Amino acid sequence: MNDDQPHLTFFMDDFGTRTMCKPGDALPMESHIFSFGLGGIIVPSEAVQALSDATIRFCKRWGVPELHGNKIRSGKGKFGFLKQDEERRNLFFEELEALIIDDRITAHACVICRPGYRDRYYEKHAEGSRWQMSRTAFDISVERAAKYARLAGRKLSIAYERSGAVEDRLIENYFEGLLKRNWL
Repeated sequence: MNDDQPHLTFFMDDFGTRTMCKPGDALPMESHIFSFGLGGIIVPSEAVQALSDATIRFCKRWGVPELHGNKIRSGKGKFGFLKQDEERRNLFFEELEALIIDDRITAHACVICRPGYRDRYYEKHAEGSRWQMSRTAFDISVERAAKYARLAGRKLSIAYERSGAVEDRLIENYFEGLLKRNWL
């Protein structure tokens, strides 16, 4: 894609466990066990650099590496201060919220209830042919992001967080599947 042409970029990441619940798993469950989500933010190409620069400044000001939800939520590593200093924690989240609620950012995701998915599909599909939750979430979120881009009169670029060779290949296979089915 020509970077000079205005387009939208969908920055994707996942949340939660990407496999179906087991038949014996029962409610209540923690949110990362209860649900699986694939989504992120959609940003106009002309705003990517400014938003990236603002994020880098934020990270430098707080002395943290890239913003990673799991590390922020757990207060691990450089985010340890979030568990130790309530005043700093509150200020951090106020500034993070201001960064996130920028009008140029559109939040977009497909979130699946793992127990509900299991209850709908477990008996209908044989073990080896069960539809994968991560593929379902991917197909829905990317297809809808593409529709959103078309409504805005733009092309769509997709960037996803790389997490390992197996997981990256899985995502690339999902892309190929959508393209083969002409869903994009």
